[in-house]
Amino acid sequence: MQYLVIHNNMKNLATILIIGLLAFGNHAQAQKKIKESDVIGTWKLNINIDEAMQEAKNDLDEEDNLIGKLVLNSVSGLIDNIMDEIDIYLDFQKGGKLEILVKAFGEKEIEYSEWYITKSGEIFIESTEHIQTDNDRFVMTSNGIMVPADDYEEDAKVFLVRITN
Repeated sequence: MQYLVIHNNMKNLATILIIGLLAFGNHAQAQKKIKESDVIGTWKLNINIDEAMQEAKNDLDEEDNLIGKLVLNSVSGLIDNIMDEIDIYLDFQKGGKLEILVKAFGEKEIEYSEWYITKSGEIFIESTEHIQTDNDRFVMTSNGIMVPADDYEEDAKVFLVRITN
């Protein structure tokens, strides 16, 4: 029973970390207007933890955030270890259906959501019961990677890469 509680707490922590890290999503490639045929298939969510952590450290003010830097330094290894145990796949299906597969700590969980293409050519992903995020819009770069729409002009910390059509 204690293992189950610890395991569920780790899964919840992993979900919270992933959602929090989505706020770091950026990319430097030009945006391409998305068509349904560009999206249909399975995509893997990638998070560059090292760059996101370094950016967070750089953003801390040196004078009054010494404690913040110490905390970031101490948790960065833990976050790396947790992220090594998590894989997230988004299967964009025709008709706006989305299947989200989370493989974490030897277990699989599937959630269902919906997606659509906005008038401006962005992908909008509906929030699910367990996954709530402010970065629900993605754009496609000229090299076929999807990144959060709000910050695509900088280096991506979070991005989607197609793995099947």
